[in-house]
Amino acid sequence: DSPGMLFSFRLGLARTGMRGSMIRLPQKHFSTHIEPNRTDFFRKSSGENIEDITSYVRSWVNNNPGGEVHIGADSRSIDRIVVFAVAICLYRQSSGGHVVYKKMKVPFNGSRKNLVQCRLFEECEQALEVAGMLEKEAPPGAITVHIDCNPDVRYLSSSVYKATYGWIKSAGYKAKGKPDAWAASSVANHIVNGQFGHPANQRGFGDHLVGRNLSRART
Repeated sequence: DSPGMLFSFRLGLARTGMRGSMIRLPQKHFSTHIEPNRTDFFRKSSGENIEDITSYVRSWVNNNPGGEVHIGADSRSIDRIVVFAVAICLYRQSSGGHVVYKKMKVPFNGSRKNLVQCRLFEECEQALEVAGMLEKEAPPGAITVHIDCNPDVRYLSSSVYKATYGWIKSAGYKAKGKPDAWAASSVANHIVNGQFGHPANQRGFGDHLVGRNLSRART
């Protein structure tokens, strides 16, 4: 069986990856997965909708041998509404980066004291769902999932770092956390905060972010 096919289920507070490692996560409080296999939610930085993200990525991979697929998610809350963004960053060293993304608003029905942790787990789950959709379109080892969590205990996100990082690894993907998780903490962050979009003066902005962050990560 393909290692990246993620089985996500809830028996009490448990979710598990294909390789059988059990990870305890908070009860789910979002309704973002009504139609998890929909492939038409994505768009380019120009604002153009993508009819089928799997076909789009397959075509890009075929035309860019050695290309990398980086997936990251971020979110922000507005009262009891949470905005999520998932970015797919397609990168080939010789030709630079390219970003496509989806963005959604969903209600939060849990306790606000757990909101940050719930958001971080949801970001991880959404990124993994997208990785699962794209797994067959990319060569083995080409997909990296980024999480907006920091292993440094001075930061709140450190409380869920090991669980989310382990969740990604158990699903069979490469994982990156802060400060190296640029697809989540930079690209998806710009998207979720409205600093990335289709106005003419922003076209290519996401592609610039990919190139800029990869160059920093590799120096």
